[in-house]
Amino acid sequence: MKPEYNHYLILYLTPNPLFQDNDVLNLQWSNSKSLIPCLVQSLYDGVVPVRLHDFEKALTGLMNAERTAEWNILGKTATLWYYLTELFHQSLGPRKGGFAEELIVKWVEYYNNENVQKCKGFKAVKVDNDNKSNSLTLGKVLTQYGISSKSKRQIDFVFESEKLGRVDFVELRMSEHTGGRTAQQSLLDKHEELLEMLNKGLKERLLAKKINEMNLVIAILFNERHELIDPKNKNSYSPGRLNSLIKYIMQRNHIWGRVDDLKSRGYRFCNSEQINELTFQNMLTNSHSVCIVSGDGKFRVVFKILMGNQFFNEYMCKDFSGIQKDWLSMIADDVWLFYVLSINEMKIAKEFGKTSVRIIYELLSSEKNSTLNKFENLYKKGRAEKLSLTEYINQLNELANQCVNEVITYAKMKNVELKVLETNEVGALHEYLRQACLAAFAVYLAEKKLDEDKVFNKCRWSEREEA
Repeated sequence: MKPEYNHYLILYLTPNPLFQDNDVLNLQWSNSKSLIPCLVQSLYDGVVPVRLHDFEKALTGLMNAERTAEWNILGKTATLWYYLTELFHQSLGPRKGGFAEELIVKWVEYYNNENVQKCKGFKAVKVDNDNKSNSLTLGKVLTQYGISSKSKRQIDFVFESEKLGRVDFVELRMSEHTGGRTAQQSLLDKHEELLEMLNKGLKERLLAKKINEMNLVIAILFNERHELIDPKNKNSYSPGRLNSLIKYIMQRNHIWGRVDDLKSRGYRFCNSEQINELTFQNMLTNSHSVCIVSGDGKFRVVFKILMGNQFFNEYMCKDFSGIQKDWLSMIADDVWLFYVLSINEMKIAKEFGKTSVRIIYELLSSEKNSTLNKFENLYKKGRAEKLSLTEYINQLNELANQCVNEVITYAKMKNVELKVLETNEVGALHEYLRQACLAAFAVYLAEKKLDEDKVFNKCRWSEREEA
């Protein structure tokens, strides 16, 4: 029976025109394209330049590991592995946040399109020349409403609905773990500023644009176990953390103080009752929502804490599970595949002098009609859009299968020993060689400069680094 191998989708090995119309793949690529060349180069060179100060080496004991005997390969690679893992996760952190925010904007725009489904008509407010719609500077957003503001504070999203006459200022947290007082302040300071701006012309400017409701929203999606929060199930989230956030909101120098100031200017609860501290806190605690209205009844402010599916239902009119089925059936494997390969290949290089990826690349490069040449032809064909994305992926994976057989043949012919995994299990070895072949294709793509956007000098561990 033919074994079932994984079918890899590697954007670094795929010409951009083939996936530019796929929003999810495009976002994956845009948020990882400067990281992948770093991993591919490490797979070729077998090293990552380690920069750890002596206090960090002392704390972790890595100072001792570096002094171990040559035959202690784990000791000799400990510093390298530690640094690669730390650097990788630090590099990935900001990219993960950007990917999630950009994807959420796509979902809001998609599900609020009348041609897709009946929702609430939300559109993402965008600023700057690059049409940015996430992590917005509050000052620039307010400028769009005719308010002069130099505020540098960033708000995650601003969603506006002409149908509802409403604008929502949304702060999103992926996890219920908010990180203490400093994180709570950063969560609320934009909302506090907006409440202050109501008496400085913001209310009138919004009403002039036929917006009669402003929602100040805190959204929390996942619990500490990384599960989507179910607000109806108190075992699904930490009531203590939620209560801590509400207590912070209720402090005089935070949200409650601004609401109390509005009370003195005629605002009341939307049920016409007078605003008071206890009722405000009870509403937030019990229903996670409070509505107040101006004295003339023309303008409402709603405070909301949305958890889990409440967020997706509010802005996309659909549960997260349904959105996943619609959008996440095709995702790329670049980041995990090259990272996991790097962890093992660093050890191979330390022990045997070269990575197996480099050995495979050199074996294939020495033959005129190897799969490297076939890959180059496939890539050029894909770039000319003579194939669909699915056809390209199928052919690329078939090339990886052919590559394994070639590598084994060439290695025997040239008496080259391949060290890949500490196992003799044939299926595992074959699969690892397939992955290493894909990495060798990536090295070839970068070395030959088949695509100027996919070369080693595009490597940026940090998105802030200069290319």
